[in-house]
Amino acid sequence: FNEYEQKGVPIRLVIGPKDLAEGKVEVHRRDIKSKEKGISRSNIAEYLKDLLAQIQAELLQRAIDFREASTYNASSIAELETKIDNPGGFIRAMWNGDIELEKLLKEKYKATIRCMPDDKKLDSSIPCIFSGQVSEDNVEILIAKAY
Repeated sequence: FNEYEQKGVPIRLVIGPKDLAEGKVEVHRRDIKSKEKGISRSNIAEYLKDLLAQIQAELLQRAIDFREASTYNASSIAELETKIDNPGGFIRAMWNGDIELEKLLKEKYKATIRCMPDDKKLDSSIPCIFSGQVSEDNVEILIAKAY
């Protein structure tokens, strides 16, 4: 089973001789390292379908929570500088579209603009991280280092 553990298979079913005689299955979850004994083999397909949906929802929520906890706001290059390495993660900022910011990010900070998020969280009155100017042309960006 170690081979499939390494491949990332989320659920492992264990059926021993006693389980086989009783019509039961032992279900191991890889994501939270838990096991549940005594699951009836007669409805195992429905049980696994529900369990996989639950695992997917929990993994998605953990990823969202981690992303939110690892995202910081910056309104200037000085603020970016203090946050890009410590604590790291994503830096949410406003940008006026000046290509020189991209060059600076790559050369000095070894970072890039990752995306322009749809879920706007910054106030439009926050200045561009590069120019320091507030403008209707500013767009929200996420900056991060590549590892």
